[in-house]
Amino acid sequence: MNILCAGLNHHSAPVDVREKFAVAPHGIEEALQAVRRIDGLAGAVILSTCNRVEFYAASVCPVRTFGALQTLLRDRTGVDAPLYYHDTPRSVGHLFRVASGLDSMVLGETEILGQVKKAYSTAAELGATTRHVVLTREKLAPLVRARGGRPLFVIDLAVPRDADPSINELDGVFLYDIDSLEGIVRQSLEVRRSEILRCEQMIAQHVSAFVSWLRHHHELRA
Repeated sequence: MNILCAGLNHHSAPVDVREKFAVAPHGIEEALQAVRRIDGLAGAVILSTCNRVEFYAASVCPVRTFGALQTLLRDRTGVDAPLYYHDTPRSVGHLFRVASGLDSMVLGETEILGQVKKAYSTAAELGATTRHVVLTREKLAPLVRARGGRPLFVIDLAVPRDADPSINELDGVFLYDIDSLEGIVRQSLEVRRSEILRCEQMIAQHVSAFVSWLRHHHELRA
């Protein structure tokens, strides 16, 4: 299976071109269904923002999928899409740069990360997503043996989950899913709440000191 990315963004196309291919939230389901009908395509995610329209897909034949995607967009818009294309390594690297804001018009902005997460969760909810677990016990066991007893912490934030829950049964492996982290966050929140009183006392002390300084300063000027 290969990962491909095809799209256009503010680097490759002006806004009057990008807007022709933009996918509105209410049109995501229809667009994903159309893309999923491409032969050899196992899953797809559509990321559509003001600065980009990108299609991420898992395919056994990415070049054929790219050609089919171009044809699909031309049929839907009547315009030849000036799409860029990335193969597996470049697709993954491109997605990392997009999610971290390195490919944004405003360098380093963080809104795009939420948009990427939303694009994936929408595709997952619509049944368009690469549903089986990615990290299995069989894949992880050799790595655990090679670590010579050193503990391995696995944090799985995906929904559906990417890690098989049975990996937690391997010696030295500690698996945390989104629910586990929620419990940790709750504990951390309680600790922070316990510090509120001390913080309020510190604030009151500084307020008192500032008011005293302000009165003294006013008396000197008077």
